[in-house]
Amino acid sequence: MLFQYNVKQDALVKAGNPKAFYQTLEMLAGLTKSEVDKEIADKIRVLKHLVKNNITNPDEIALIVKNYYVNKKYLMNKLFGGKNK
Repeated sequence: MLFQYNVKQDALVKAGNPKAFYQTLEMLAGLTKSEVDKEIADKIRVLKHLVKNNITNPDEIALIVKNYYVNKKYLMNKLFGGKNK
């Protein structure tokens, strides 16, 4: 488990350092720990954008998710412009 819900904070918090998870991704997908962390951070950023902008339409969400996997650079630039770091 990478994150768990903290009821008191009403937030997802990092649940330690799941070494086996990172090792599996490195072996199967060729991703380093820092690459995995970057992907997770990007996904959290997109999800926060959906919440902030009250995007709840399933078709809109599906389009954003599709674009994330098909052309992530385009989507991140479209959502965040020059703040895509």
